[in-house]
Amino acid sequence: MGVAPSTLVYVVDGLTKKKLVKRSKDLKDRRREPLLLEKKGAELFANSPKMDAGSALVKSLESMAVARRRELLVLLNELVKQLTGSERLYLDAESDDARTSFADGEAKLKNKEAKS
Repeated sequence: MGVAPSTLVYVVDGLTKKKLVKRSKDLKDRRREPLLLEKKGAELFANSPKMDAGSALVKSLESMAVARRRELLVLLNELVKQLTGSERLYLDAESDDARTSFADGEAKLKNKEAKS
């Protein structure tokens, strides 16, 4: 998943507090703490938009020119840098994976444009 364990604990605590998930015990491995969706969490998940290749967001991003996508990325990075507190903590923990994901996405875009 690419999230630092300390950040994941913070996120799971928040989800538990909001009654979206609950922690359970793994009887075979005490180090594990499986999560179960609460009814409220399952409803939220069921109603969340799917981000597959056919989603409106993905199609819209794919239709943008590479320069515009890069501009969007720069603006989103500026937004993230302005965040403070827990929001920033969570995003900082994911930043390395985000850079890797972005680099992977850029490579795919370049390949796609080269074929066009």
